[in-house]
Amino acid sequence: MESLKKIQLPQQVLVGNNLFENIYSILSEFYEDSNIAIICGKKTQELVKEKMIPELQKNKAKYNIFLCCESSSEEVDRIKAQIQNDYNVVFGIGGGKNIDVAKLIAYELNIDFVSIPTAPSHDGIASSFASIKKTEESILLRQSRLLQ
Repeated sequence: MESLKKIQLPQQVLVGNNLFENIYSILSEFYEDSNIAIICGKKTQELVKEKMIPELQKNKAKYNIFLCCESSSEEVDRIKAQIQNDYNVVFGIGGGKNIDVAKLIAYELNIDFVSIPTAPSHDGIASSFASIKKTEESILLRQSRLLQ
């Protein structure tokens, strides 16, 4: 069974109309009393602030937004250092860069990951791989750890 691979997928993938406006009621059944790390890019940050944050604030949810500027090993380490043990669920919101960075951070910190894609055609929402730029060695190391 040497060829057998275990693939860690997101615990939740959320898509649909009015998702942000109903985020708390959707997630409260899974993550009640959680501290949520929201990882998004510049474009999705405005959407998150306008539509998702009012719902979280109304329900007194604990959260923080972390802006993801690039899909790099340095960016993963920068955001991960801010998240550490203070959060128990990571939301990756947006396109591939944001979801891949969030996915890898959640994996490395061993906390839950929720994928909220704005482009559902992107395969990263259900893939065990995260495309992270740096040296070939660090990319392969981090990808192989996702496939244990």
